[in-house]
Amino acid sequence: LDSLQKHYNGNSIYVLCLDQNSFLLTNKFFPNVITITLPEIEIAYQDLLSIKVQRPVTEYIWTLTPHLIEYLIRHKNLSCITYLDSDQFFFDTPRTIIDEVQDYSISILPHRFKKSLKHLEVYGFYNVSWVTMNNDSNSINALKWWRTKCIESCTVDLEKGIVGDQKYLDLFKSKFNSVHDIKHDGCGVAPWNFDTNKKIILYHFQSLRLIN
Repeated sequence: LDSLQKHYNGNSIYVLCLDQNSFLLTNKFFPNVITITLPEIEIAYQDLLSIKVQRPVTEYIWTLTPHLIEYLIRHKNLSCITYLDSDQFFFDTPRTIIDEVQDYSISILPHRFKKSLKHLEVYGFYNVSWVTMNNDSNSINALKWWRTKCIESCTVDLEKGIVGDQKYLDLFKSKFNSVHDIKHDGCGVAPWNFDTNKKIILYHFQSLRLIN
């Protein structure tokens, strides 16, 4: 949030707080951010509660992604929304990426695996860390389908082609219109594609661990 607010002064920022601590701390240190509580999402989507007790916490959190995006589009009447994973940091303004995706109904981010890591595409060609959706019938249909699939399963089962909420994005282009691959390689820089020659806009600190 610090890095986003430093480099972007555009529309509202919403944060889904998964527990009371994140809710209290976000409101304390980022008063301009709009916080959403987990019960707000669960009340709007009763099917979430029916599967909550059956799933590991990580799988349940993955299940929330399309629900959160659709909830904000519908209940906040947003014309467009970009979902971001929280383990990311902005090193520069995202304006060029926003300009790139604005004419598409749906924009998703390829992993861009290094040649030595191409075998990891079995976990999904795309990464869920940046997903932009316009408020139109096409994206709403995509969100409904994505929600349904995530309710069915958000486990990791490569034989069935399921990797949380992520691998479902691989099917977007075959099922929906105006789906755009984000081209700017400064977006979604991560351990699997890092290149010292790239200008980094958004870095994904995947698997970051606190050592001491």
